[in-house]
Amino acid sequence: MSLSEKRARKQNNVLINAIIVCAVVLTMLVIGAFFVPHVNIEASLNGDKTMIVEYGTEFTDPGANAVKDGQPLAVEAEGTVDVNKLGEYTITYYVQANRRVEVENRTVKVVDTTKPVITLHTTPGYVLLPGAAYQEEGFTATDNYDGDITDRVQRQEEAERISYTVTDSSGNTVTVYRDLVYGDEVAPVITLEGETEIKLKAGESYQEPGFKANDNCDGDITDKVAVNGTVDTNRGGTYTITYTVTDAHGNTTEVTRKVTVEGESKVIYLTFDDGPGPYTEKLLEVLKKYNAKATFFVVNTKYVDLLPKIAADGHAIGVHTLTHDYKKLYASDEAFFQDFDAMRQIIHDKTGIWTTLMRFPGGSSNAISKNYSPGIMTRLTKAVTEKGYQYFDWNADSMDAGGAKTADDVYRNAIKSIGNHKTAVLLQHDIKSFSVDAVERIIIWGQEHGYTFQALTPSSPTCHHRVNN
Repeated sequence: MSLSEKRARKQNNVLINAIIVCAVVLTMLVIGAFFVPHVNIEASLNGDKTMIVEYGTEFTDPGANAVKDGQPLAVEAEGTVDVNKLGEYTITYYVQANRRVEVENRTVKVVDTTKPVITLHTTPGYVLLPGAAYQEEGFTATDNYDGDITDRVQRQEEAERISYTVTDSSGNTVTVYRDLVYGDEVAPVITLEGETEIKLKAGESYQEPGFKANDNCDGDITDKVAVNGTVDTNRGGTYTITYTVTDAHGNTTEVTRKVTVEGESKVIYLTFDDGPGPYTEKLLEVLKKYNAKATFFVVNTKYVDLLPKIAADGHAIGVHTLTHDYKKLYASDEAFFQDFDAMRQIIHDKTGIWTTLMRFPGGSSNAISKNYSPGIMTRLTKAVTEKGYQYFDWNADSMDAGGAKTADDVYRNAIKSIGNHKTAVLLQHDIKSFSVDAVERIIIWGQEHGYTFQALTPSSPTCHHRVNN
C-alpha cells in the first residue's frame, strides 16, 4: 500500500468518526429533548378581556399575570391604545419559560358615549308679546368629539316652547327646550293734543284740547283714558289735568297737562229756585243767546220734563226738595231727607245725574223751621255736608220773592245787590215771569262790567248764611 493510499484511508476514517460523533450527539439531543419534564405555566389577564374606554379619557393598561410552579414570571405586552381616536385596539401579552411561549390578547374599544351640549342664548328681559312671532335669540351646539355641530341642530317650534335636538357622529342625541314667556311689559302711550302747558286769562273758558291713547297690544284705547282735574277759570293759579290709562295687561301710563289761569275774574252765578216753570224755556233761550250758564234748584212741578234740556244746555241742577212744604219737610230730620231723596231721584231719572248740589227752602238761615223742629237747621246743615252734598245760599238777591213786582225792580235790585262782589250768587225764581224778563239786562250789565256767568259746581263758593235754628 502506497503512502498516498495510507493517507487517504486515514482521512476517510477521521471523517467517518466525525460523522458518527455528530450523529451520536444529535441522537442524544433528540432523546434529551424528548425526556425534558413538562413546564407548568399559568397566565391570566388582569381585568376584562374586552375593555371599553371613553374617548378622551385616560387609559391604564391593567396588564397580565403569569406563574410557573407558583413563581411569578415576567410578562411582556405589545400594542397601544389611542384614546383620542375612536376605534378597536389589541394588546398582546407574552410569557416564555424553558423555550415555551404563552400568548394572551386583550381588546380595547375607544368609544364616544358623551352627549353633545346645546347652549341656548337668552336676551335679558325678553318677553314675547301675545300674538307676536318669536324672534330666535340664538343657540350653539358642541360635541366632545365632533366639535361645533350647531348646523346639525333640528329646531321645532311649539305653542309654548321650542325644542332643539342634535345628534353627534356616534349617535348620541340631546334635546333641550326653551319655554316661551308671553306677556306685555310695554305701557300704553298717551298723546296730548294741543299744548301740554296752557295759559288762560281769568274768565276765559277752558276747552279740553283732546288726547289719544295707543297700546302695542290693545291698539287704540283712547276710550279707556280717565281724565281727572278741573280748571276754575275764575280763580288764578295753576291747575293740573291728569290723564291715566291702563292696558289689558295692567301696564299704566299717566301724563299731565298744566293750565295756568292768570289773574282773578268776576263771576255771577245766576240761581233760580222753585222751578222749572212755565217761563223756564224762555229763560233757557236767553241764556243760550249770551252763552251764559246758570243753576236751577228744582222742585217737583209739572215742568220737570225740562230737566234734560237744562242739563243738555250745560246748566247745573240742584235739589230744592220735592214739595217745598216747610211744615212737612222741616218736621224732622227724617222727613227732610225723605223729601230730599225723592227729588234727587227724579233728577236722576230725568237726566242720569246724581247731583250733590242743593239749596234749603228758605236758605240755611231760615227761622221758620223753628216752628216745626227746634235746632233742625243746625242738624241738617251738618248732616248734608257729612253725606257729601254742597248746600248753597246767596250773597245777592233780586227780591223777586219780596218787594220786587216788575222786571225793572228785579234788574235794579240785582245789580245793586251784586255791587262790588267779585263773586256773586244771585237769587231769582224762574216761576216769576217778570224775574225772567229781567235776566237779559242783568247779563248785559254783567258782561259790560267784566263778569262771566257760570254754573255752580261742588267746588264753587257756597255763600253760607248764619244758621238761625
